[in-house]
Amino acid sequence: MTSQQQRLQQQRLQQRQKQRTATAPHPVDATRRVPNSLNSMFTKLSSWTKLDSRSRLRILDVILNCALLTPLAVLFQVSASGVQDALFLNRVSGHVGTALLLAIAFVIEFGCSFWQKYLASIRYVSERLPHDPSYVVTTRFYHFAIGFANVCHYRGLSDIYYYLLGYGSYAAIQATVSTIVVLSTLKCIRNILGPPLSVGVDVTIENFFEAGTLFRTRDDAHYRYFADHVSTVTVVTSLCFLHWIAVWAFFDCVIFPENTAVSVILSWLFGYVIVVMALLVEPLAVRFSRQLDARGGRSMKLLLEDAFLVLANSGVILVWRAHWIFFESLMYYFPIYSGQLDLTAFYGLAGSFLMMVMLHASATLILKGCDFDGELPEGRGVSFGIDYFGEFFKDHIARQEGAMVDGDAYKTEDLQRFSDLDQGWSNIRHKKTTS
Repeated sequence: MTSQQQRLQQQRLQQRQKQRTATAPHPVDATRRVPNSLNSMFTKLSSWTKLDSRSRLRILDVILNCALLTPLAVLFQVSASGVQDALFLNRVSGHVGTALLLAIAFVIEFGCSFWQKYLASIRYVSERLPHDPSYVVTTRFYHFAIGFANVCHYRGLSDIYYYLLGYGSYAAIQATVSTIVVLSTLKCIRNILGPPLSVGVDVTIENFFEAGTLFRTRDDAHYRYFADHVSTVTVVTSLCFLHWIAVWAFFDCVIFPENTAVSVILSWLFGYVIVVMALLVEPLAVRFSRQLDARGGRSMKLLLEDAFLVLANSGVILVWRAHWIFFESLMYYFPIYSGQLDLTAFYGLAGSFLMMVMLHASATLILKGCDFDGELPEGRGVSFGIDYFGEFFKDHIARQEGAMVDGDAYKTEDLQRFSDLDQGWSNIRHKKTTS
């Protein structure tokens, strides 16, 4: 081996040694070591930044609905029940109180539904902008009236249910199945949904007083129009409330009825698990519904949507049951008195409603009109209306998605231009070599 070959071999060995030292792991200082919790946090933050705006807002909507809007809606219902007891139910007998509750509910619900066009044409609504104080006060008071009437309707039907059927689980199962069958026949299952799977944002409502009816009768057919609104209030709304009452009664029988604390915790846990699972399965249900709609399987599409909505709403009822018992216990053990008057329910009603108004979510408190199953295309019949931040930023999201589509189009056009240019140069080189 010559001296030149030896020098080359030494140079190669030195280069290999440098590569090994460069790729070798450096010693880590124990004082600068990052804990596993921070590593997991950084991983979550990096995955959060990779999400698009729609997915981020969707996650924030779920958190807001579960942590704030749903408890406020339940607090409104519990407080309204306490106010009804204080105002008139404690002063009359049981059956008279039930009849009074149903009468108040029917007058307000039917009146707001039947005279919706007259309400929309009043001066404080039709001649005002959506952010004018008179418009805001009128429309929010309209939501308060319907929400209070819904509580009267629910409590009146609840008294009738427990008086006729009792507190047994077998009667609850029968009533649950019966309401599901009738609502499915009427194609009105979607109306049973409530928060956190159904949220109404006030600022996105075009007509506050619009309410669909069961038979979609025109207002010029006077008697049929009247009968249509009567049937919507007395049949559809009552069946939705009866479904909730029956499912609630069944859970009262099977989820630790002898231990209230355990029953509340399990209802809260199981309810939110079902709600989250329904939200995770929602894209799959939308895809199946879209496929069935494309194949013309309307009956299977309705069956899929109804089954999915009923199962998802069972989680909603569990969540409401847990919050209801918690707020009732809280009001009972920590009352607010002014002299000899118990004002706990009044403070709860005013506070919860004002909070919902400030959050622009007072439409979450009401059930009115009638929506039909299977009417929405592209699988939207199984989509939950939980968009809160998504409603406020939908224009921004649309512009962002439009810019992404335009950017992809420009990228495709540039790639096509470069490929054509490369093909031209290859043709020129080929001609030179052949010549």
